[in-house]
Amino acid sequence: MRPHLAPALAAASLALACSSPHYYDTDAPKKDYARELPPGAKGLRLLDPSKYPDFSPGYLNRQGMIEALDASADYMRRPSSDAFFPYFPEIDHGRAEATVRAFRHDLTEATNGADLDRRIRDRYDVYESVGWNGEGEMLITAYHEPTYTGSLTPTPRFRYPLYRRPPELETDESGEKAFLKRADGSLSAAPPRKELVAGLKGRGLELVYLADPFEAYVVQVQGSARFRLADGKELRVSYAGDNGQEYKPVWEALVEQGKLKKSELSLKRLQQYFAQHPDEVEAAVDRNPRFVFFQERTGPAVGCLNVPVTPWHTIATDRNRKEDVFPRAGVAFLSTQLARTPGGAASAWSSFVCDQDRGGAIRSAGRADLFLGTGSDAEALAGRTQAEGRLYYVFLKVDKVAPVLAELRAERDAAKPAAARKSDPAAAKKATPAAPSPTKKPKGKKPGVDPKKT
Repeated sequence: MRPHLAPALAAASLALACSSPHYYDTDAPKKDYARELPPGAKGLRLLDPSKYPDFSPGYLNRQGMIEALDASADYMRRPSSDAFFPYFPEIDHGRAEATVRAFRHDLTEATNGADLDRRIRDRYDVYESVGWNGEGEMLITAYHEPTYTGSLTPTPRFRYPLYRRPPELETDESGEKAFLKRADGSLSAAPPRKELVAGLKGRGLELVYLADPFEAYVVQVQGSARFRLADGKELRVSYAGDNGQEYKPVWEALVEQGKLKKSELSLKRLQQYFAQHPDEVEAAVDRNPRFVFFQERTGPAVGCLNVPVTPWHTIATDRNRKEDVFPRAGVAFLSTQLARTPGGAASAWSSFVCDQDRGGAIRSAGRADLFLGTGSDAEALAGRTQAEGRLYYVFLKVDKVAPVLAELRAERDAAKPAAARKSDPAAAKKATPAAPSPTKKPKGKKPGVDPKKT
């Protein structure tokens, strides 16, 4: 998720789903979707071509996927992205970047679903998620960007703030552990929510105030939001870091105390419950030690790769350890069951997606969250999305990588100022790059169809 400390915050702390939603019971009987992989294990395995899924349904939703691919391409162009590769020895940064470029071309040039499926089988290797059980089973849920009413100043109605990141908060090189830097330069672990908030009050770090304390909590879970202000303007906020504490769902204690049933859990049900029991919100929220900070943003919501997230084409996965469970910015194919409208029935759905966000509460290869957009419809739909699914990643075959990298290099060379090209020996040679080395070491750390209608 993040390269190193300060650069990490600039490059990756604008995350939408860094505290991905878990409003309901995600552990179906006898299926531990949250089971973590052994240390150092990856979440993918190479799939035999005879077991490839039918990729043709991905042809229907091309326009949104092209937007997602452009975002992934933007991320892969950044030097900091190289620190997270190779994912496997045979999947280095060059191959991953070439895949994004080549897949955009194939998706655009394909004439129909069968043609797209053929192109993938001819030109790409396919990897499958091992899932929670080693057999590919996953639980697919969804998240959204909420829209609420807010105020830039406290009033009797608007009393519950979201906070800016305090200047003394720092993170380790993985970006996951947070520390408070003391005046003498020493570091101490950032405290849990209740203690942390006590130290934030009165410091002028309040960014926006909400009227409902549970709405403020939901924004923290989602990691991004839009607010309608009294003067008619809109304020957009994004994730700007957290205290590094483990996420704990707010509903657990309510279920343990018999106040809610697991079978009825949803965001809407929790909102109803806390509207009826406003005196219980603070205690329930404080049971989750994780606390999220925000900053103002312009433009669309962005994920933890600091690129825009695309409705129906961005997923959030486990990025909560040094080595990624799944390859970031990767081109993937998701198959599951979901509804297209808040009141519609769930049915089979398959589409291409890009892995561009982090689920702060996801700790396994058995979980993925699909981003469904902004506003009330997205909220209602995300709150009821929960089904088993399968996730596949595609990578351009090794022998087809070099020509694509040559195209990318030529384009970048042409975009450089003349003086820079003159002083760049590599650019002057304009040599065709070799195929990516399987032993590369990391340096550091046509219009489509609305997916709701398919």
